[in-house]
Amino acid sequence: MEDSPFPDLLDPLTSREQDVLRMMLAGLANRQIASELVIEVDTVRWYTKQIYNKLGVHSRTEAVLRAQELGLMMVEEPSTPTTAPIAPIFHNMPTYHTLFIGRDQELSDLSELLKNKQTRLVTIAGPGGIGKTRLAVEVAQACLATFPEGIYFVPLASVQKAEEVETAVARAMGLYLTATDNVRDRLQAYLQNKQVLLVMDNFEHLEGSAHLQWIAQILTTTQAVKILATSRTSLNVGAEWVRHLAGIDFPQGLDGESVAEYSAIQLFVDRVHRIRHDFSLAEEAGNIIEICRLVQGMPLALELAAAWVKALPCAQIVREIKRNVDFLATTFEDVDPRHRSLRAVFDTSWQMLKPQEQQVMQRLSVFRGGFGLAAAEQVADASPLILAQLIDKSLLYHQAEGKYEMHELLRHYVKDRFDHMPLDELSTRSGKLLAWSKLIQGEFEGAAIVARDIIERKSGQNVVQEAFGLALSGVLSGMDGDYERCQQLCTAALAQTQTVSRSKDPVTLFFVNLGLAVADYSLEDYLDSTRHIQAALRLATNLYSPAFLTLCLPVTAVILAYENQTTRAVELLGLASARPTETPTWMENWPLLQQTCQDIETMLGPDEYRALWERGKALDLRETVNALLLTG
Repeated sequence: MEDSPFPDLLDPLTSREQDVLRMMLAGLANRQIASELVIEVDTVRWYTKQIYNKLGVHSRTEAVLRAQELGLMMVEEPSTPTTAPIAPIFHNMPTYHTLFIGRDQELSDLSELLKNKQTRLVTIAGPGGIGKTRLAVEVAQACLATFPEGIYFVPLASVQKAEEVETAVARAMGLYLTATDNVRDRLQAYLQNKQVLLVMDNFEHLEGSAHLQWIAQILTTTQAVKILATSRTSLNVGAEWVRHLAGIDFPQGLDGESVAEYSAIQLFVDRVHRIRHDFSLAEEAGNIIEICRLVQGMPLALELAAAWVKALPCAQIVREIKRNVDFLATTFEDVDPRHRSLRAVFDTSWQMLKPQEQQVMQRLSVFRGGFGLAAAEQVADASPLILAQLIDKSLLYHQAEGKYEMHELLRHYVKDRFDHMPLDELSTRSGKLLAWSKLIQGEFEGAAIVARDIIERKSGQNVVQEAFGLALSGVLSGMDGDYERCQQLCTAALAQTQTVSRSKDPVTLFFVNLGLAVADYSLEDYLDSTRHIQAALRLATNLYSPAFLTLCLPVTAVILAYENQTTRAVELLGLASARPTETPTWMENWPLLQQTCQDIETMLGPDEYRALWERGKALDLRETVNALLLTG
């Protein structure tokens, strides 16, 4: 029998495991290994776990270190059947005791960027807790062969001044410095002809530009030094390549057969198994999916949630996350204080914002499910420049279709600040948004108080603001079943808006038309009711606001039911119910709507009614609204 090339292992690696290990050591990502070996990525992951088990490690970083200890750093020379050891690679990368899960595409993309000769500075940008540092370490580990003269991890979290960055780099590289040394000159001389990678972690808190000037100088005066930075905000320098990091992938539906393939599910279950060996994914799949959705695949939030499984059932964890962002916290002493709770993470990001940016964030937090540029400009007074700055700081994401989004947990955090602002500290614009937000959440009394305050403060001075107060009061009256007063107030609000340019306040016009649609239908003026809900839908579409669009669906459903389009009516109600972050709570208490639902269910039968409801939940909101506007 041929001698094993791994004699120090009690359980030697198989031939295929040897192939996978060598490719890991060469810096190939899982997808690249799968392509080279013509196997599935999941199969590569399986082999990787076998390798970890046999080496007694938990990550690529530890696997490489263990392979070095055992003398397994061997590669095949193309010109000879013998093997030769790779030269020692100097690095000081941190090690982790948990599996690195997911991020295959990001790992591959970033590795390719760093291997490109034209790329010198890459920034992994993202909010706190999204996994920037862990990904940077794995990327560096995958690039060991690319930087034979060293990869150095430079932690900057404890660095208080930009001038101290150079010292931190020198310390990470183990350079001997005397009291008389000029650190910058010493580093520049040492790095001038080196092919090294500097992994510079946590750049965001440094103020001023001294550290950025140093980076620019290093990149200019050296030939092969590259920098991989992590930061909550992009560095905004010319040589920078930025990759914004979002959560890991999580399921959108309840597909029991494929749910285990999602990275968020795998991470949650892996962390739970560390404290509960008897935990079953199959039994808790529904609740785990809901947890992953609530935290939108944020790795830190998933780990904090998983830690609670030792004390609470998953269903209770779901309820607690919905109730309070402070629930996601840990008391583990070995966790970085900045990551012991999501509130601590968000507090850090909040403190980095300028007062104007904080104000805009508070206003934008009322948009559930995202918003468009027009809504940001007209509703929150957010200029494209401020939106770009918030994207740079990883607080907003800009989707390909033109929609802006805020992480739902961050939105809850910011909105909590907004909701607790005293009325006398609110600007008129913020007061309007707060009133609208309270209306959607079903806080009718609070919405009425803010509406009255707007009317009293602005009556006779600003007709646009007074019009909003009147429109909101009208909608509230419609909720209470006083449809004549609803019609009177909304008509008065419409008259106010007609004294100025209509384009100045689409939010007021939206509520005017929504209120008139409710009132006119209840007063049996069905033609006008249809006209007003169509106008409301068009305004909501122009604002690119899912929350506004969803508010229109129950009113539209009632009108369709009157026109005997019961199938479409039930589907619209199902669609509204499938969007929990935008569900119009107040519509659930509209007596006319509840009676309509009961009548339709009686006519169709419970089974068909439920089937149509479920079918509606799968509809696309934007496509559905566009179809309603075309047929209206």
